[in-house]
Amino acid sequence: MSRKQCLLLVCTGNTDRSPMAAAISKHWNPDLDVISRGIAAPIGEPISGIAAEALKRGGIPILPHSSAPITASDVDRADLI
Repeated sequence: MSRKQCLLLVCTGNTDRSPMAAAISKHWNPDLDVISRGIAAPIGEPISGIAAEALKRGGIPILPHSSAPITASDVDRADLI
C-alpha cells in the first residue's frame, strides 16, 4: 500500500490563506495529506473568522487548525509545496 501524497501549503501567518487552501484541497481530494504552515506564524492561533466564514459560505468544512511555523520536517514530508 502506498502512502498518501502530501501537500504543504505555506503563507505568512498561517491563519488565513494556507488554512483556507488546506480545507479546500482536502475537500476536493479527501485522500490527500495536507499540511498548513506559515513563514512567520505564531504558535496556536485558530483560523481567522473571515477565513472560516468564507469557507462556510462555500460549503467547505473547516479543518481543525492551530497555526504553526514551517519546519524542516514539514518540507521533508511534503511531495509538493
